[in-house]
Amino acid sequence: MNPISLDGYIMVRRDDLVPPVPPQQAQDPPAALLTIRQAAQQLSLSPSAVHNYISSHRLPVIRLGRAIRIQPTDLAEFISAHRQNGKDPCPT
Repeated sequence: MNPISLDGYIMVRRDDLVPPVPPQQAQDPPAALLTIRQAAQQLSLSPSAVHNYISSHRLPVIRLGRAIRIQPTDLAEFISAHRQNGKDPCPT
């Protein structure tokens, strides 16, 4: 950069300016939040069973006023936490 000084002012050529920071890459929109009914369908359970998991704090939710929504990632973690290895837990 070669500044030019004129009576206390510094002039810079436009070519010497630092280019602006590029905008952030567009990210994928977040996955849509699930209703209790949608989560129940994915789990093959009744909505009341899902309510029981929510009220016992085993399934995290997002409350928007009176509406209750579940993040798909939270549902996936809930499912993986309940996965069993398929072995008999009480061998005889």
